[in-house]
Amino acid sequence: MNIEQFKLDLIDEGYQLTNNIHEGIWILTDGSMIDGVYDMGKRSEEHRMMESFTDIDRYDDSFWDVVVKEYSLVMIIPETQCILVKPWQTVTQEQQSIMDQLGYEVEQY
Repeated sequence: MNIEQFKLDLIDEGYQLTNNIHEGIWILTDGSMIDGVYDMGKRSEEHRMMESFTDIDRYDDSFWDVVVKEYSLVMIIPETQCILVKPWQTVTQEQQSIMDQLGYEVEQY
């Protein structure tokens, strides 16, 4: 999917992008981040919000594989300072730059 169209779709669905690397929960291929929507230090947006953009049920065992393959996203877990990538996933230079800035532990899932 075209990254610019995806960002427009995100906004149309009521989601937000952020420039704050400590509040992002997904890193897009161009280095943009989907906002975790924090209020008083608590995140209100879940990673499962991606179910709005795929036909697969979020409880399906292949849900995360489908999401990552279709959108090439890198998952950030700010609460545990962890970044999750698939073993087969190739991250872009822009995604890697954000990952480097965060300095979080990178784990495969």
